[in-house]
Amino acid sequence: MSVLRHESSWLALVLLLALVVRVGFVIGWHRTHDPNQFELPDSESYWELGRRLAAGEPYAVGTPERRVLRGPGYPLVLAAIFRVFGQDVSPAAARWLGVLLGTLTVGAVYWLARLIIDRRTALIAALVVALLPETVATSVVPLSDGPFCLWMVLQLANWRWAVSGDDKKAAVLAAVAGASGGVATLTRPSWLLFTPLYLTAWLVGRRFRPQAWLLSAAMLTGLVVVMMPWWVRNWQVTGRFVATTLWVGPSLYDGLNPEADGSSNMAFVTHFEAGLQATDAANPPPADAPPFEYRFDRLMRDEAIAWATEHPGHAIRLAVTKLRRMWNIWPNEPAFRSWPMRLAVAATYVPLMLLAIVGAWRLRRQTQDVLLLLAPAVYLSGLHAVFVGSLRYRQPALLTLAILTAAALDAIITRCSIQRTTESCSLAS
Repeated sequence: MSVLRHESSWLALVLLLALVVRVGFVIGWHRTHDPNQFELPDSESYWELGRRLAAGEPYAVGTPERRVLRGPGYPLVLAAIFRVFGQDVSPAAARWLGVLLGTLTVGAVYWLARLIIDRRTALIAALVVALLPETVATSVVPLSDGPFCLWMVLQLANWRWAVSGDDKKAAVLAAVAGASGGVATLTRPSWLLFTPLYLTAWLVGRRFRPQAWLLSAAMLTGLVVVMMPWWVRNWQVTGRFVATTLWVGPSLYDGLNPEADGSSNMAFVTHFEAGLQATDAANPPPADAPPFEYRFDRLMRDEAIAWATEHPGHAIRLAVTKLRRMWNIWPNEPAFRSWPMRLAVAATYVPLMLLAIVGAWRLRRQTQDVLLLLAPAVYLSGLHAVFVGSLRYRQPALLTLAILTAAALDAIITRCSIQRTTESCSLAS
């Protein structure tokens, strides 16, 4: 009992530190910026959808036709703010909610690391995530990224618990992991393919054993159950099956077009929308045709695929550029490239990545665990080699890489404690 109390006390201190750091970030931001203004345009659309959900209004943003633009995960969270504080609540409330969700994410990282390694490494991992500047900023900016990170880590933790726990409850835990993955997908739709792709690789590693099939089926079932209401709603709205949203096509074209440079620039949307509207005016679609939003999404998807097919070399070079942007040692955007900002990111990100490599090597005998911790980084890299690249899209992967970093730091601390009389500490065996 004393060990558990001691561990709980340290965890409480780390969570308190995470909370204080995030509160400090928000206070500092509000002192230098208008609290009622959003940092990025996407935040406004999520805020509007949250307000509409709370008010019982149609789920649409921008125009009445935009009914499947965003997944409902983050708007549902924001809707709670409106229900509690009223329709006139300040957008600053979204940042304070991010403070809470970011702190919970630190706790989720602790849990995942505790399941994989031990309590000391878990505390180190939680401390890293609590203080890492990138994860602090991600958690409080009013975007879907913060809530997504929490649900992603919960999915991985429940899955790790399922594959190592009692067989009687393993399938239930796997289903809970799938449900967490479903909520993560509703929060950030690009996560949809992670679960089936990861399970495919895991089944191969487990040599397609019956128990592996059972757990995989349970996880997929949890995912489907959570996604089903959204799929049904999208069918009712569009008359077609829509797995995530109808913004995949424009997002794909954003990354694959003649003017693409790896960053996001959605200025083309207005031009293509006007073109499709003119076509509809000249040749009205039949009564049973899909709605404009659906047809526009497919138009942009087809344009992106056609361009990439005709220019494969250019598409490959763009993929390299996007990955470089995603894993850059400092911010890509000019507005965030002041030297203090560069140093803050580079001084924390570079050691984290180097130590994560060391940690992965030290845990190499735990093959399945290392693959689980690396899976988000691999998946997100593949995804954003196709779409656009930005530091923003690596943030979820840093949470699991922090656990590998913690494993390396724990090894350093252990060796230093053993070799107290030496002048330096090393990892050399």
